[in-house]
Amino acid sequence: MLAVALPILVASSRLYRGMHHLTDVIASCLLGAIWLVALIRLFPSGLPIQSGPTTLDGERSREDDESRPPMTSVATTSLAHTESGPDQQVG
Repeated sequence: MLAVALPILVASSRLYRGMHHLTDVIASCLLGAIWLVALIRLFPSGLPIQSGPTTLDGERSREDDESRPPMTSVATTSLAHTESGPDQQVG
């Protein structure tokens, strides 16, 4: 309900305060509707959310972990200090 009411309230307040012309508001509403239709067609069942059975304390069950492929970790890199840092003058 809020997802419908908020854009209508914002559009009407912009018209009331004279911040935009009526054609601006209509065009932006049409553009928003086009995006909505495109996203609904792109994700017909909604956005993919990783879910699965959990235990009572919120942890994933081990049976669920065995059926999934192993997770890979992203290597973290540290920033290397350069010879000319902010304390030293270059010149």
